[in-house]
Amino acid sequence: MGEKSGIPKNPGRHELGMKATLLFPDREIVERSYVPIVYTACRTCYSELPPEEIYRRAVAGEIDPAKQRELVNRVIESGHGSTIEHIVFTFAITGVTRTLSHQLVRHRAGVAFDQQSQRYVTFKKAATMLPSSVAEADETVRARFEEATQGALGLYGDLVDAGIPAEDARFVFPNATRTNLIMTVNLRALIHMSGLRLCTMAQWEIRRLFQLIRHEIFAVSPFLGSFLAPKCIPLGYCDESGNRDGHCPIRPHKDLVLGIKVRVGRSASGDSGDMPLHIALDVAEELGLPLMAHLDAPPPARHEVVPFLRKGDILTHCFRPFPNAPIAPDGRVREEILAARARGVVFDIGHGGGSFGFGTTR
Repeated sequence: MGEKSGIPKNPGRHELGMKATLLFPDREIVERSYVPIVYTACRTCYSELPPEEIYRRAVAGEIDPAKQRELVNRVIESGHGSTIEHIVFTFAITGVTRTLSHQLVRHRAGVAFDQQSQRYVTFKKAATMLPSSVAEADETVRARFEEATQGALGLYGDLVDAGIPAEDARFVFPNATRTNLIMTVNLRALIHMSGLRLCTMAQWEIRRLFQLIRHEIFAVSPFLGSFLAPKCIPLGYCDESGNRDGHCPIRPHKDLVLGIKVRVGRSASGDSGDMPLHIALDVAEELGLPLMAHLDAPPPARHEVVPFLRKGDILTHCFRPFPNAPIAPDGRVREEILAARARGVVFDIGHGGGSFGFGTTR
């Protein structure tokens, strides 16, 4: 057997049975109000106009949306976080363990939790999570783990049947027991939490949760989702004093590995759609590196790929011809391309015979 790597496995490669679902806001609310709200907070500090007039102008489109995003981006990067405390996100979090929830509720400023009670809920079908390290261990070790957890759940049922109150019977539950929560968090707190929990130093289960949370935010706002990243990305360095090159996959190869490239489209990935993109994003996120995306013929379509590119990511062969060209038939640059440019996506010519359209370029 080869020597074991010190690099933790990407939890995104394991089906853990947990879910994070964004309950509020939906995409329509975010697109209409969220950036204008933050923009209003930013401009109120430096304008004689009343905030309701700034907001009206922003929502009405009298202020270019790209300029609104540019200001919000500058303010966030400068560390003026109070302006992004005005927008919140509410998540349903299901199937996580008590191990995770004990870590999650340590975050207090700007976040609210309500969790499934083990006192007032009498569990008939309590469930546990099996860590991949145990699942891949010696069969004897796995059997002992499952015997202990299932034995605890069985004892809980026996205690309840014997008339022991659920609030006392719960004392036998292991940390592997699954639970459900509601979490509401403002954007400033969510950026801070993601910076810590998306790091490869974070415990694998909570890191997977924040990968799921990030995906939910991206679905309603790629611009806001682009700010959810391991803290080393905005910092430009790792400030974890306990880190070692053998643990973090970023540091040992930072002078050699510059990014992750993925080609998506019918020519390269058949009918896989946008799945290769999200696999590559998971890897890039874990490594703290930019992603270069090469988009060929659909599927997927351009609007299914470009919104997921983050600040610093690269769209190569950006002047490709139809289909999936960056311009509409009338020659206008498409909205998702302009939005990507505003949030800091890099556009690369990537000149190639089949991926460069002179008509598009003109």
